[in-house]
Amino acid sequence: MSEEYLESSETTLTSEKPEKEPEAELQDVIVREYPKTVLLYPMIIISLILAIAAMLVSLFILDPILQTTWLFTIGFIWFVLFFFNLLIVTFEFGKSVIVALALILVIIVLVVVLVLTQYGIGPLTGINPAALRL
Repeated sequence: MSEEYLESSETTLTSEKPEKEPEAELQDVIVREYPKTVLLYPMIIISLILAIAAMLVSLFILDPILQTTWLFTIGFIWFVLFFFNLLIVTFEFGKSVIVALALILVIIVLVVVLVLTQYGIGPLTGINPAALRL
């Protein structure tokens, strides 16, 4: 009996698999569409984090002016993130459009900061660029 077992195990070990045709090796790619609300899930997490931050600010910062400033900043951060999230959900952008929008946003922010520093408005009032001195 042991000889039969050895012979049967040898045949299973030495048996070669038949070669597959090259076309059979290719696998189909399944593309599934998810609803656009999937993109809002990170916003839920961000909203919870900012809500906890706002609650902690309300509890631990007693100065009403400083508290209002922090709450305004937290709300503004949430609004900006929500705006861009809805912008992405509404319009399907390609990579080049996203890069162009990011560059336009950077240009707008830099122009606003430059103009505000010229009139002494904003947090960067002490900065006086040498290129603008006439």
